[in-house]
Amino acid sequence: MMLKTIVDAGFISLKKYGIEGTTTRHIAEIAGISPGTLYQYFADKDAVYQAMGERFTDDIADWLQTEIPTLVQKSIEALVEAILYGLRDRLHDHDGLYLEFARHLQRFHRAEHMARIERVLLTLAAQFVFRNPHLIRLNASSVPAMLYIMIYGGTQTIIRYLSAPSPYFSFEQLVTGLAKMVSSYVAAELR
Repeated sequence: MMLKTIVDAGFISLKKYGIEGTTTRHIAEIAGISPGTLYQYFADKDAVYQAMGERFTDDIADWLQTEIPTLVQKSIEALVEAILYGLRDRLHDHDGLYLEFARHLQRFHRAEHMARIERVLLTLAAQFVFRNPHLIRLNASSVPAMLYIMIYGGTQTIIRYLSAPSPYFSFEQLVTGLAKMVSSYVAAELR
């Protein structure tokens, strides 16, 4: 329970004070504990950030995992759209604390965190291909690259868009464009 409280406080502090302005004292104060108590659980603020990254990626991976049965029944464009809309919703969860964290994801990026999301997406891709046998003709060596582009290119594009003060096009247009990009790539690979 205390770990969750401290990690929650880390998200709040990050949003309130920023990445550089956040201190362990801020996190402890928000958590309602002394800095000494915080240090019983975490060595420093970077360790709190590490735990925040684990929570963030676990929540995203858990959400994706539960959606696989529904997602595999969609067309490629609808699948990508559902993932992107779902990602947007996850980023807005917790009063936008996840979006603030995601804006700094490069700093917090740990390969082991993103590996869980990648594994879930590979499972999704495998099940999607199984339900759509015509996709077996895809060059197996291109699938990991396509997933990588979608995971990192798509998420960074969504994060940047959601962080912009006044984007000049709608979120729906962005999602449609990314979905068409993926489906066009797949169609080209199948020719």
